[in-house]
Amino acid sequence: MVRSSFSENMRMDFIQEAVRLNRMLLRVICGGTILVELFNIIRVLFFSDSGLGTLNNRIYFGFYVFLAAACAVFLLADLLLKISTVQRYYLHMTAAGVIVLWQTVFNMYDIYRSSAVGNIMVVTSLVAFSTLVTMRPVYAMCNLWGNYLLFVLFLWRAGSSGEVINFTITAILCAAVYIVRYRHLCTELRQKREIQHMNQALEESRHQFQLSQEQYELIRKNEQFITFEWDIRNRWMRMSGGWEEMFGFPGMIQEFETFIGTARALTPEQRREILRCMEDVRAGREHQKMELYLPLKTGERRWFELTVIAQADQSGEPTSAIGMLADITDKKARLIQLEREVQIDAFTGTFNKAAIESYGQRKIQDLHDGERMTMFVVDMDDFKNINDTYGHPAGDQVLKAVANLLWEIAPAGARVGRVGGDEFAVLFPTGGGMDVRRYADEIVRRVPVLECSGVHIHTGCSVGIAMAPPGWSYARLYETADSALYEAKRRGGNQAFWHETV
Repeated sequence: MVRSSFSENMRMDFIQEAVRLNRMLLRVICGGTILVELFNIIRVLFFSDSGLGTLNNRIYFGFYVFLAAACAVFLLADLLLKISTVQRYYLHMTAAGVIVLWQTVFNMYDIYRSSAVGNIMVVTSLVAFSTLVTMRPVYAMCNLWGNYLLFVLFLWRAGSSGEVINFTITAILCAAVYIVRYRHLCTELRQKREIQHMNQALEESRHQFQLSQEQYELIRKNEQFITFEWDIRNRWMRMSGGWEEMFGFPGMIQEFETFIGTARALTPEQRREILRCMEDVRAGREHQKMELYLPLKTGERRWFELTVIAQADQSGEPTSAIGMLADITDKKARLIQLEREVQIDAFTGTFNKAAIESYGQRKIQDLHDGERMTMFVVDMDDFKNINDTYGHPAGDQVLKAVANLLWEIAPAGARVGRVGGDEFAVLFPTGGGMDVRRYADEIVRRVPVLECSGVHIHTGCSVGIAMAPPGWSYARLYETADSALYEAKRRGGNQAFWHETV
């Protein structure tokens, strides 16, 4: 039941993301298509020698009118209809399917009329469909292979076996590209969903709860908790048996606030937090909860969750409080480990795209005057050639080796993340340019001499560098660094280029 609920949530997450990604894309495509088809309609009507006098011109005219009308209907429906996200998703999928099917049929007729079998324009629409439109696998495969079969049957009857083979290879590549895009998007959505679940669990743990005196007495018997009773008026605190065994202090403490204020085992911040909690209870706040990292009598430190509930008299004045001190060290460790797993790219051990972006956004917002956030975008040069020459396992080892190298020589405080297939980003604060240049030169110098499984891999990389002052956004910093990377590639690769914007 839980798995079914999670799958349904993932399905809705995917649909919402698909609508967000497809909406502007299809609007631009349909708007541009309407302009192109209007031009074709005018050309047939006013600039063709025979106008609508021939059957061929009338058929082409029908094609143009149909596609222009279909795109106009889609734009009006998408802009004006108040429909649910799921309905809008299916509207987008229908529009994309109609456009691709129209291109297939139009290309078939065009080849039939002109006998230009080599001019297979439907390839462009299938490539665009697979690389740009976001959709569920069933819909994608039905559209891709449905149009493929329709066109291949037409080519086969035309006796074009060579074009059939080429078109088949193209369709297979389109399917492969789509599968990679779909899996990548699902991974990102799954990571976001896991983070949301973690945040929800933490939020639920903060909700106020009430305990009766009978419930309190029942909990006191549970050895997993240290329970206590605080007499606010008389200032004493009575603890359950585990307190003395774990911390070495007596179970009954008079003047507890004085005891806390002078406890050397606690840090000044911990003393302030506990005393603030006690003051809030005395001021009438019914429920308190906090986490404390406390030393045991053995010297070991463990995480505890402190929960305090105030008890008031008939006039509403707090007279006593009851509470629990629960050891949450194992839970804390699991949460930290889960958070780390959600943030780490399992393949290279670096931060994943979502984590490095979140880190960058947070750190840029914290910049002060005179501080800068530096970004390196590192991309392998001709990485496909490594896979083709040495095999994909060698290519995988190269990516891991590059990730390890970036971590190894990174400046203090740097974060390394994988933001694409063979693209990495490095973020770190800096106040000058010398360390930046030295790090960039070291990357460019050492990447080409990587050794994997005893084999020297001939490779290289390009580096784009940018520095963000206070007030910039992460998106602007990444765009600037990516532009610098493009310039390094344009200049021949295996070098670094720095946009010295500030």
